Amino acid sequence: MSVNALNVVKLVAVTHFAVSTLGIVRSAYATPPNPPYQCSISQSNEKIRILVSRLYSGKLDFTSETTLTEKITFEDPIALCVGRKEVHECFRALHDLTSPCHVIEPTLMGEYNDNSSTQILNFYLHQRYFGCLEVVSVVDVEVGVSDGKVKRIEERWNNIALFKGTPAIVGRRFNGILSGILTPLF
Repeated sequence: MSVNALNVVKLVAVTHFAVSTLGIVRSAYATPPNPPYQCSISQSNEKIRILVSRLYSGKLDFTSETTLTEKITFEDPIALCVGRKEVHECFRALHDLTSPCHVIEPTLMGEYNDNSSTQILNFYLHQRYFGCLEVVSVVDVEVGVSDGKVKRIEERWNNIALFKGTPAIVGRRFNGILSGILTPLF
């Protein structure tokens, strides 16, 4: 391996470690949001709420689920997964390795139109992992207005905004690719 290639690998590894650590630490020290009052929910939004519940509890059958687009993305403070296969593997590994359960069922907090073609549904999610670690998240689900399909899911631990900028995005994307490759081995 050339010196330049080795330097790139080192840079990616340092970025990966830094983004992961900062995302976890920043979220861990934030005050979690209070449980919301459930806002009224339409039948189509209830369908998405149930999808979020099944997704985070490991009960979503990706092979038959038609509500997710092929190019769906999932992003949290650590990973950016792109495509149905990577997102499926991310949630399969989450379920198999951490045994998540709902402390409170996902609750719709609000909805807004991002533009004329997408709607954002904002969910409150309170989960327990490993039987003891409780995490409160706000999950934004981007849904196509015309087809009702989920295009993007963004999870913010303790409702802390994700780091933006190239190093953070590259670090999360690297983690998404890496988890898609390595977690099937477990």
